[in-house]
Amino acid sequence: MNNLTSLLGPAVIAAAISGTISVIALLLSLRTTKLIHTERLTFERNQIENKFRSDIALAEKKLELDRALADWKRQTELAEQVLSDFYRARDLFMAARSPGSFPGEGATRPQDDNESKSDAEHLNAIYAPFERLTKNNSFFADLHARRYRFMALFGTEAAQPFDLLRAAHSEIFTATEILLEEENALRLERRSPTAPEYIKEFKATIWRSHASKDIITPMLDTAVATIEKICRTVLEVRPQ
Repeated sequence: MNNLTSLLGPAVIAAAISGTISVIALLLSLRTTKLIHTERLTFERNQIENKFRSDIALAEKKLELDRALADWKRQTELAEQVLSDFYRARDLFMAARSPGSFPGEGATRPQDDNESKSDAEHLNAIYAPFERLTKNNSFFADLHARRYRFMALFGTEAAQPFDLLRAAHSEIFTATEILLEEENALRLERRSPTAPEYIKEFKATIWRSHASKDIITPMLDTAVATIEKICRTVLEVRPQ
């Protein structure tokens, strides 16, 4: 019995120690597993948060680019329209101011019942350039209607080319009225002695020529050059 007891004692102790070690190992294993799991969760959470922030940044950048592209598209569409309109306007002015006239042109002017046939033809020829422009009033009205939208997108300085076109139109209208008055005065022998001096200037206004008094061509060239410079700033640059 004593021998059995002496044998069981160390065995029990060994079993207890082994069990304790097993428990400790299990606890360490559980702790390690928990730590690894926690670290993995933290890593995955960080990955998700980083991806979320990256997605937000990407979405914000895409939204910013979409807005920039939308603004650029609005500007380019308007710039293309206005630039082509100015090219056409210049051509219309050039065609309207072509020297001479065709039979029947200018007949829409207010006429005097006492005009002879030759007087009427002469006065009609003077009125012809303005009449040609008047036939395109709807085009010029549409062009000038874009003025304020163009200013809103490109600044108040962008109004200058539109003002030059309007001024050129007004110069031709004024010159036509004065020339008709002077020619009627001559016809009725009431022209002033100084009239011939400025009549040449008005004729150079309504009819296109290489004379130094031609003020219309430089106005049109300046208007087109200015509008080109403004429009090219968006037509040649695309947002990145």
